[in-house]
Amino acid sequence: MSDSPRHGAPKKQELRPTRVERGDTSTGRDRYRDDVWDLMPTSFDTNVVLRLLVVDDPAQGERAAQAYRRALAGDGVFITVTVLVEVAWVLRVSFKLDRGAIAAALRKVVRADGMLIECLPIVRRAITAYEAGAADFADYVVLESSRDASALPVMTFDEKLAREPDVQLVPL
Repeated sequence: MSDSPRHGAPKKQELRPTRVERGDTSTGRDRYRDDVWDLMPTSFDTNVVLRLLVVDDPAQGERAAQAYRRALAGDGVFITVTVLVEVAWVLRVSFKLDRGAIAAALRKVVRADGMLIECLPIVRRAITAYEAGAADFADYVVLESSRDASALPVMTFDEKLAREPDVQLVPL
């Protein structure tokens, strides 16, 4: 890979890579990707991930599957935390899936071959908490991110989230 900037981006040494982890399905372990500069994954937006999970539009579903296969032949697929939050929301609101089905769908994405997941340990903890809890998946991402940053308590107006340890309702 060249050290020259791509598309006007600063040189490699001027940037700090996003914390990304890749699931290693052969060992069941995850490894921190400090060498993210050696990878050039393809990023998928929420609608592409949804087409892989819910084949409600066969033509788009096939296009998404082809894009996934092409990405697997390369350096994989990068999935942001934001995409996972949006996927959970759409599955709940538009497809009316229950908490268990949504958690299973999120795990399917996280565990799929070739997926590079932003902040994987936070995402995994958030999925587990969401499945057992009462708040939205986005709330558990906030809570687990805050725990990871030692930025507690989380202050909220959300009474469902406030039931969790390390969360407090904003006082009157």
